[in-house]
Amino acid sequence: MKKRIIGIIVIIASIAIISALIYGLWPDNAPRITFTKQSMTSLTQDDLVKINGATIGKVEKIENADDGLDIIVRLEKKTKIPKESEIIEMRSSLLGDRILQISTKGKCTTFYNENDKITISEPENQNRNILGDILTTPEKIDSILAILRRIESKK
Repeated sequence: MKKRIIGIIVIIASIAIISALIYGLWPDNAPRITFTKQSMTSLTQDDLVKINGATIGKVEKIENADDGLDIIVRLEKKTKIPKESEIIEMRSSLLGDRILQISTKGKCTTFYNENDKITISEPENQNRNILGDILTTPEKIDSILAILRRIESKK
């Protein structure tokens, strides 16, 4: 009888330990780094972070900060991010997943530390109104009107 009770206790303890490992009760020592952005972001939790196209982590959470937004990234392993990098928010394709892309330039000698806040670059043409761009020149307007007239005449 005592052996049976001890066996049940051992099995229950083993299940509890395995459950703790599976469900994340074990301390998470993965490195984290904070990116900051002054304007809004389309990034969400679990979006990928890539350096030169290789995945190095995921967005863990996004928080409001005094200087905009803090985007906390959980890195897969200790990764050095060069200070000379260009860091932009983008999509993998026209309608693809959002990613935080880090592009390095040549050989890098200085790197960010885990406690540094890294600023995400705002691409020069990100806020440009595409329709405004199309409708700015008379040639483009004439071209659009010609297409519309052809469509109308076929009806």
